[in-house]
Amino acid sequence: CVFICYLYFILLKVNDVTAYTGDSVLLPCSCTDPHAKPKSFTWRKHNTNRNSWDVITSESEQYRNRVQMGTAHSPGNLSLLISHLTEEDKGYYRCYLNQYYKDISLTVKGCMLQGNLRTDDITTYAGDSVLLPCSCTDPHAKPESFTWKKHNTNNKSRDTWDVITSESEQYRNRVQMGTVHSPGNLFLLISHLTEEDEGVYKCSTALSSMCYENMHNHLSKIPQS
Repeated sequence: CVFICYLYFILLKVNDVTAYTGDSVLLPCSCTDPHAKPKSFTWRKHNTNRNSWDVITSESEQYRNRVQMGTAHSPGNLSLLISHLTEEDKGYYRCYLNQYYKDISLTVKGCMLQGNLRTDDITTYAGDSVLLPCSCTDPHAKPESFTWKKHNTNNKSRDTWDVITSESEQYRNRVQMGTVHSPGNLFLLISHLTEEDEGVYKCSTALSSMCYENMHNHLSKIPQS
């Protein structure tokens, strides 16, 4: 008995799928008969620069080691799984089988910061700990990356911001950033405060390679307790 694969889709209907940066997403595509085993099929993404459709493989530069197509356990399931999503993954995708195809529009949401471009003043005490808040407006959002920086007032010739890490000389073993349980919470916790810690701090997420959304926190002069 031979089963022929016809794509399961609604004519001229584009499926809309929404996901978040850092997550995985499954773009559905399947044969109308689950027992059908197509000889071949392809997934492509619309290239808006050339107005063409680029073939997707696990070796494609944009998707290297991030995609999986179909499954050996269910040959009629031709779905595309994309992991570690980035903003660049958004767009129109097409599942091709012979002369048939199915279109899916993928929206990838990144992290927009609450209180964007707002400056908050915080006063605390030497020896204490302080939590500088920073979070995505959408609690489900997972930023591809984020950084905390402190304004360097020693460099008078230009506007300089120093990146803060747990290995930074000034903050070694004194800072904690964000939490794995709530990926949209990007707070900075500084413990054992000193007067050197006072200044202007900035939380940044990159929504694209050229655009940064910032929130500033001003840690004012630290009174001695």
